[in-house]
Amino acid sequence: MNKERLLPVIALDKTFKFSIEGVGRKIQQAEQIKIIESFGIFPFSKKIDIKHGEITYRVLENNEDHMIYFGREVASNRLEEDTFHYKYDLKMRPYLGPTSTDH
Repeated sequence: MNKERLLPVIALDKTFKFSIEGVGRKIQQAEQIKIIESFGIFPFSKKIDIKHGEITYRVLENNEDHMIYFGREVASNRLEEDTFHYKYDLKMRPYLGPTSTDH
């Protein structure tokens, strides 16, 4: 991992959280904690907010090639009120017209 590229993001005075996902398998919580603790070599601020962090660091483990990918999440498909997916979710619309129903 390139520490020089990560340090400016870590230096931001914002709360953060980790999101860990396995591709092709489920990662148990004990293993997720172990992965998060492995990032202790980086000088993250102590402003951790598990539920509503301003910055989300995403860790993806691909089971097929056994690679681990780390990055900053720039978009999410979670249904939160200020997201694109929430705004256009069919279940959230007050009226379903003929063009918005399933065939």
